[in-house]
Amino acid sequence: MSTSSPSDLEGFFRDYRSELAAKLRRIVGCADTAADLLQETYLRVMGNPREPEIAYPRAYLHRIATNLALDHLRKQKLRTPLHVPLEDAAVVPSDAPAPVDEIYGKQRLAVFQNAFRSLPHVTQQVLWLRRVQGCPHEDIATRLKLTKRQVENHLAKALYHCQKALDEVARA
Repeated sequence: MSTSSPSDLEGFFRDYRSELAAKLRRIVGCADTAADLLQETYLRVMGNPREPEIAYPRAYLHRIATNLALDHLRKQKLRTPLHVPLEDAAVVPSDAPAPVDEIYGKQRLAVFQNAFRSLPHVTQQVLWLRRVQGCPHEDIATRLKLTKRQVENHLAKALYHCQKALDEVARA
């Protein structure tokens, strides 16, 4: 393990200059930017009165250069263009469904409503209380004066009837 003082770092920088430049070019993908970052690396090394001795000067130089390159890439990623083409401004992302999906959804809702209305009144109440109100079977049975088994039968009948109507629309 060789140690170096800050005065020796300039010599080490000259020794590893081409190696650092190549590494920076690989990271940022631009020779001009890499040259700027290499110069910034030199300034950082020479202007940083850290420890009197650095045990691994090559690793130290590489770490500084890599950190500068990564900082540069982060800044580039955060920058947004000042001028947005007019075509890009016209396209605004939306969470709204496509018109076709909206029409299909409305058709399915109408079919479901018709199927629901065609159910006997008690069966409608059971389905409404269970699926919309979230009532447990026991509460529905008590409220409608039915047995728990009758509630289950009405619910099964309602779900089968509505699903059958929706499946017919899907096939059409």
